[in-house]
Amino acid sequence: MINSSRILYAVCLLLLLSSCTRAYYQPNRADWEYFEKAGASKEERMKAVLECNDDTPPVPKFGTLEDNIRSVQKHKCLAKAGFYPYTGYQICDHNDIMQTVPLCSQPLSAAPDRDVNLRLNSRFCRNYPKYLGCKP
Repeated sequence: MINSSRILYAVCLLLLLSSCTRAYYQPNRADWEYFEKAGASKEERMKAVLECNDDTPPVPKFGTLEDNIRSVQKHKCLAKAGFYPYTGYQICDHNDIMQTVPLCSQPLSAAPDRDVNLRLNSRFCRNYPKYLGCKP
């Protein structure tokens, strides 16, 4: 009879090994799939997320001011570039964030612009410099 702990071990091992089969790191999937723009390809969405700072969490850790500021900057940067969440959710609609992040009450023109240097120096491009999106 097979021991249940061996079955659990085998399942965990299979799950771990299956996660190692990804060909390359991609920007946080929640980010580049979360934002859309008419006519934008997957690659263009990935570039935009990297250029608006992929190192921030896709959804802010509410209550952490620094994370909230960085998340709002990223969302506003993407909105300024014409990318919007497909869900219609706007980050500044959350009352806690609106009260703590001044950028929420400012016009879109105050948002940071996309920055190619952020993309080229991102963790993704440092790890995969030959990826098409990591070329200037």
